[in-house]
Amino acid sequence: MSKWLDVMCWEATDERAEDALRGLGSPARRATVGRHRRVGLTLLELVVVLAILAALSTVAVQSLAHSVDQTRFEVTQRLLADIRSACVGDATNSMNASDSIRGFVADVGRMPTTLDELLLNGNNLPAFAVAPAAATGQPHDDVLAPRGWRGPYVKLPIGATNLRDGWGRPLSFLLGATTGQLETVGSLGADGLQTLATGSVNYNTDLAITMLPQDYRGAMITGQVYRLDNGQRVAPTATTVRVRLFGPDPAGTAATGLVASATDIDPLVAQSGTGEYRYQFTAPTIGPRVLRVEIDDQPAGAPTHIVIRPGETLVVDLRVP
Repeated sequence: MSKWLDVMCWEATDERAEDALRGLGSPARRATVGRHRRVGLTLLELVVVLAILAALSTVAVQSLAHSVDQTRFEVTQRLLADIRSACVGDATNSMNASDSIRGFVADVGRMPTTLDELLLNGNNLPAFAVAPAAATGQPHDDVLAPRGWRGPYVKLPIGATNLRDGWGRPLSFLLGATTGQLETVGSLGADGLQTLATGSVNYNTDLAITMLPQDYRGAMITGQVYRLDNGQRVAPTATTVRVRLFGPDPAGTAATGLVASATDIDPLVAQSGTGEYRYQFTAPTIGPRVLRVEIDDQPAGAPTHIVIRPGETLVVDLRVP
């Protein structure tokens, strides 16, 4: 009896195993198992993903290119502003009476003739100094006139040896037709070609600055030469009265006395009725300068230090003993 039951249980177990195997082989069961096993993407899904990635990459590249051009554009703008300041000084400070004017023109008495002159003293200009305007024992040897090259006037990036725009190209420049000195400095923009401004943001547009004589010359210096008599201003007793202006010699030598130009009165003539000696002449280049009176060809009175600013008319009365 026991053996018969064992046989029956074994046969039943075999039948259940066969039923289980047949169940796995059914189409519905295979589909269910297949869904659990698939972990990849179909070809269509891959194409859609790649298309999205390509679109995002295009937008990112265009945005990056715009950002790079904007940075290079701004770098070029700042460089041109630095060059203007290096040549004619900082316009934001020039209106403040307490601030002097610094820059190539103020130091040397003229504009540069090349861009390199802002970086290197290739013309062997005198080094900057505040020194006597004449040799010891000569008239006006007590006049201390600032002058000379004290560059470099533009700070270059580390490793750079010349002035280049934000796109790495050398800057272009033009000299004035009448002055022979630096007048226009510019960049050809992103494309390196001459492109006129259109009014919209265009990185191919040329960038330029122009520095005309009115940007680095004063308008006029005028005033009265007088002495005090019982507290009253009177004309000095003299045969000749001159006013000299001391500053850097544009030719590049030591400071020299610059007599008033041919359009001014030299020697000064006493005005009828008042006996005043008045002087007036067109101001030279901007910067710190020194005025001094000569009476009968001899220095008279203390030197008077002034600062000439662009387009400014200075009224300076000069007292003599």
